[in-house]
Amino acid sequence: MIRDGWIEVAIDELLTDNGVFHDGDWIESKDQDPNGDVRLIQLADIGDGKFLDKSKRYLTTMKAKELNCTFLQEGDILVARMPYPLGRATLFPLKGEHKYITVVDVAIIRLNKDFVIPAYFKYNLNSPISRHKIEKLKSGTTRKRISRKNLSNIRFSFAPLPEQRAIVAKIEELFSELDSGIDSLKKAKDQLEVYRQAVLKSAFEGRLTHSEVEGWQRTSFNKLIKNISISKNKVKQRDYLLEGKYPVIDQGQELIGGYIDNEEKVVECNLPVIVFGDHTKTVKYVNFEFAPGGDGTKIFETERGIRTKYLYYLILFLSKKIKDRGYARHYQYLKKEKILLAPLPDQEEIIKEIESRLSVCENIEANIDEALEKSEALRQSVLKKAFEGKLLSNEELEACKQEDDWEPAEKLLKRIKETKKEAKNNVK
Repeated sequence: MIRDGWIEVAIDELLTDNGVFHDGDWIESKDQDPNGDVRLIQLADIGDGKFLDKSKRYLTTMKAKELNCTFLQEGDILVARMPYPLGRATLFPLKGEHKYITVVDVAIIRLNKDFVIPAYFKYNLNSPISRHKIEKLKSGTTRKRISRKNLSNIRFSFAPLPEQRAIVAKIEELFSELDSGIDSLKKAKDQLEVYRQAVLKSAFEGRLTHSEVEGWQRTSFNKLIKNISISKNKVKQRDYLLEGKYPVIDQGQELIGGYIDNEEKVVECNLPVIVFGDHTKTVKYVNFEFAPGGDGTKIFETERGIRTKYLYYLILFLSKKIKDRGYARHYQYLKKEKILLAPLPDQEEIIKEIESRLSVCENIEANIDEALEKSEALRQSVLKKAFEGKLLSNEELEACKQEDDWEPAEKLLKRIKETKKEAKNNVK
């Protein structure tokens, strides 16, 4: 139930004569120019409430005007019509006239700041209440999206102007405290990664065993592995099931992309194996029957006399070195690495020592991840309360009502419509 003095509105109802609510522009590769002076803002720039500032694509002013592009203004609300997450919104923070445009999968909302606080509407879009409405209206098969038309059908809670200001101030105060805690947790996680690499470095430089490294064999990484052909076993993403007998190992960041029940697609190999996602630089130790998916996925067994888990930890160690060198094709360079291979008894000891040390690391990391999840849940709880009208205390609400520009949202909406009508009459 909506709180007293609030109403529900669609985006179009909040626009005045100079307002904007439409998609970005259809910009093809042939339209772009690395030496252009107009930057193309992309989906990668649109974070969940934050502008990520990642893209580096451009076109000329002449081409942008020829294509009749909409130039962005500081304070515009940009809404990603594709995941992840779907419908995430941010304020555009960059200054400059005729300097920025955006892609067609980003919706642009430009509101009159005399009636709507842009940050209020950004947070409203990112709230669980709005996300639920967006999810119900998404469309598409492989890549889900929200059309601008469907976005225009969603009704959002709309508060009096002083309450909008107070809600934004309260959210940002609470988020500032949350962000501080999250930064500390992420720094701790980074320190764990440094420790993890130090353990691996010690292991493969012979400092975790009692034997001398002089007895280790110098060889190339490529001689330690045996590739497994998976061309006939590959599963297309459209065939993934949410549940099934066999997991599909995908090249993405997650180990399991989906499931299948088709035994013919299960790869034949001697478990355990190592799965390498070349495109995403991920490596996994796998000890169960599975089917492969994804064009960049590679699967290999270890040669005789080599423990698979030993090689797995070695890859984790070498991967960091390769990444630091800036290699683009991870696996291709990994094959060429020269290494010192420990004798089998030392391999067993190294695995034991690594796992003993890293188990402590993993427990701490699990606690950090749990704390990060709780932080995100708390963030969503704050937004939910805000747009249910429950975030401000009675004292804070009373203070809002004492503001000179306080009026029920219904009257505020009426003034928006009158402003729009007057602007049309003036044009006539």
